[in-house]
Amino acid sequence: GGDPVTPGEVRDLIDRVPSLLVLDGLDEVGRIPARNRIVKEINLFCGRARTSAVPPRVLVTSRPNSAGLAEPDAEMFEVIALSPMDRRLRDDYLRRWCVVHRVNENDARALRRNFNEKTREPYIGELAGNPMQLTILLYLLRQQGDATPDQRTELYDAYMGLLLAREANKHPDSVRKHRKELQEIVPFLGWHLQSRAEEHNHSGRMSHQEVDAAMRHFQRTYGKPENAVDELLEAASERLWALT
Repeated sequence: GGDPVTPGEVRDLIDRVPSLLVLDGLDEVGRIPARNRIVKEINLFCGRARTSAVPPRVLVTSRPNSAGLAEPDAEMFEVIALSPMDRRLRDDYLRRWCVVHRVNENDARALRRNFNEKTREPYIGELAGNPMQLTILLYLLRQQGDATPDQRTELYDAYMGLLLAREANKHPDSVRKHRKELQEIVPFLGWHLQSRAEEHNHSGRMSHQEVDAAMRHFQRTYGKPENAVDELLEAASERLWALT
């Protein structure tokens, strides 16, 4: 409730009762110095906690790390990767989603029918295997019903609109201010990556410098300010603002 808590009180609590500590969203720490410090403190905490009568369970959640950032000590942690949601789990998720959002039975039945029809398309079915993407898809289906886009480009545009609205509440100084630029730059970067892969058998990866140069080229070509690129790249290192 906002009251101050001292390290001693935390240690006393852990010594008294079995505890579960959940550290959610390590992937959102993109700055290397901060990431290194946080991982170091996690490892030190787990080392000290081993002396408790009942050592606490510690759960750290993160998206896959493809940037070589620091991770908690593999000797202390068991790594568990989430698999795509199967049909049974998706159906259960849809049922619970309807309950949480107070969708009446008739509307829920229509939503399930629409969901089953749309997910027959392979690229929509793939989205439904990821919890965040599934949540966005269900929101679109409830909002637009049969009018929900089923063509890739229109569906992508609808997804990006909702995703950026979500991100604007978490990184307002950059995403909210440059939302229009993002909606133009991200498709360009996707095309740029694809064309490089097709022409030069490229792996589909770009360095920070290459992304920076491509974004500045796009801004210059269309007479847009280049100073937005610095803010957008900083936002990308701390928050997700693009679908891959």
